Parts: sequence; structure tokens; C-alpha cells
Amino acid sequence: MKQLFKVLSIAITLSSILILSCGDKKPKAPLAIYTVDALTNKEYVIEATDFPKAENPTLTLKRGETYKFIVKAFGHPFFIKTEKTPGTVSTYDEGVTNNGANDAELLFSVPKDAPDVLYYVCKYHKMMSGELKIID
Repeated sequence: MKQLFKVLSIAITLSSILILSCGDKKPKAPLAIYTVDALTNKEYVIEATDFPKAENPTLTLKRGETYKFIVKAFGHPFFIKTEKTPGTVSTYDEGVTNNGANDAELLFSVPKDAPDVLYYVCKYHKMMSGELKIID
């Protein structure tokens, strides 16, 4: 009986340590902050501190990193998707907070198992889109 009590005590202690260590993780600060604007129904204009303003640019994102998109494209919902098509089908929601933002912030913590290519696409306009290259 003493042996069983010892084993249970050790198991409870270990699980408490694991719970505490998992609960201490803080969200990662964004590696880059992109500003997304829409001047017409044909392109998103994206820029960042170390990234010049460009129309529908290809962006390279690293697995395991977090990115913030400040979307100032009212009326042009900004979705991260697996296919380069408008609408809400094929949205990629893993690691994405606020997918479909059109006048708000979207956070993307790129999962380790994210596909090599994703897309950002306006819900309404197919031409407002670009590629997200995902690298290790």
C-alpha cells in the first residue's frame, strides 16, 4: 500500500510540474508586422518596416514564427487560404487569429506542419491575392 501511495504521489507531482511548465508559455512577439491596404478592387498594397510597399507581393514566412497583418482594407476581407480563390472555402485557420479581417488585425503563427505554399485572398476579388511561401 505504501508503494502504491508513493507511485501516485510521484505521478501527481510530475503532472503538476508539466501543467505548470505548459502554462508558462507566453505568445511569441511577431517577427514582422505588415500593413495591408486596398487602393482598388485589383490589388492589396502591402508594406512593412523592412519590406517596400508592393502590390500583391509574394511574402516569405518561417514556420514557428508569428506575423501580424494590420488590415486597413475596408470591404476587402483578407483571408489566408490553401487555394487562390475568392470566397470562404479553403480557408487555412490553423494558427490564424481573425482570418477574414477587413479593418482589423490578423495574427498568423505559422505551424511547423504548414504547407509550403499558402495564399492571401480577398473574399470578393480574385485579383486581390498573393502567395505566402512557407519555409523552415
